[in-house]
Amino acid sequence: MQQRQVVILGAGKDTTFLRYQADLLTTPTTVNSTPDVNIQWYEVDLPSVIETKKRLLKTIPQNLMAVSPHHTTSSPHLLPATVEERSVTKTPTQNSTEVPFKAANSSYHLVPFDLRSDPVELFELLTSNKAYNFNRNAPTIFVLECVFMYLSEDSTKRILSAISELCKLPLVVIYDPILQQKENESSPFGNMMHQHLKRAGVLPRERPSSIETCVTVSIYQDKLFNCGFDTVIGCNMADAYESIVSKSQRNHVSSIEMLDELEEWMLLMNHYCFITATTSAAAQTCPLLKKFFVVSDEENFTSSSTVPLEDPISSLGFIKGKCIRRQ
Repeated sequence: MQQRQVVILGAGKDTTFLRYQADLLTTPTTVNSTPDVNIQWYEVDLPSVIETKKRLLKTIPQNLMAVSPHHTTSSPHLLPATVEERSVTKTPTQNSTEVPFKAANSSYHLVPFDLRSDPVELFELLTSNKAYNFNRNAPTIFVLECVFMYLSEDSTKRILSAISELCKLPLVVIYDPILQQKENESSPFGNMMHQHLKRAGVLPRERPSSIETCVTVSIYQDKLFNCGFDTVIGCNMADAYESIVSKSQRNHVSSIEMLDELEEWMLLMNHYCFITATTSAAAQTCPLLKKFFVVSDEENFTSSSTVPLEDPISSLGFIKGKCIRRQ
């Protein structure tokens, strides 16, 4: 059975796994319907956050965790009404000495770890304990959604370098704020964001912080290159809205609420970025990863989820003129 892995770093109260299990993600993919694919999910965060997540999961009613029949899980119809900890051998680490948490569904793992620590320890934790079932050679998506903004630049570089060095087939997906639209051009809106984050105590004590260093999409891409990723593509969220977000999704959002202040919304979207990165070796080895880095011609682009995998269409919806590709 093929193993694929999703690692959500700084997961917090993320519910992507639950929505995936219930087939409630916006764009279901046909690739997960094959019975020979086993997808392992890992949510990594501070021990205190993981404890809170455990308590919340134990309160989820059974009918809210219905599993779509086409997903391959250890429980073919419904997840149990509660989750439990299995008795496994403890693996002492700097971050936690607790037993690994596992839901009754064996593909879901909550991992207590402080991302400010040495990330090599995270991979040692995941691979040394069989309960986690982590495979460094399997295709693995690492999701970082507004996480690096809380960390120092050095911490983020250590994380990215560890991923590129220790995983054979990595795909990094980053969503983060950026303070400038253009390099060497100060942005009043970005300056306001920066001051607000400082007053809120969000910026890390160890300086410089990642958000103060990676102020544009291009500079963010440079960091990924320096950390071992030589295939990188990204855009600001204003361009992502016009390309990655499908027309039907935009129409749905517009039907819910009309924007009163379009200029303010555009300012906000121009100060967030969406970036994906992998290695050229991984992209050549794994055709599935390569699909994430295709840039389609706008006139030929389609956001249909039924497009065959062999077609030269970007899996994410990147189109020319709406993204920056580095390779």
